[in-house]
Amino acid sequence: MKRLLILIISVVMLISCEKEESKPECEINNTGTLQIINDENDPYRVYIDNLLYITLLPNTSITCSLSEGMHPVRLTQDDGYCWICNPDEKNYEPSIYSCQEKIILLN
Repeated sequence: MKRLLILIISVVMLISCEKEESKPECEINNTGTLQIINDENDPYRVYIDNLLYITLLPNTSITCSLSEGMHPVRLTQDDGYCWICNPDEKNYEPSIYSCQEKIILLN
């Protein structure tokens, strides 16, 4: 009788255990990606959340991982403008969602 009880309990435990599906890292961390593509002939300084992130050279791109939410992005021309002109500046506020990609194209 004891053996039958142990066998029944073992079977119930095995059946009730479900293997947890592994989630992608972006879902666990609530992050998405932002890609910035510079198709311009001039370099641009990239500010994300008001912090200098990188100077993006002409005809290059970057991809960064950001937490979910709004992230102000400012792109300021670093070179290629005349000394009496102001550098070109572009502002964006992309909404980043978990496991999704946003693209900003400079052209």
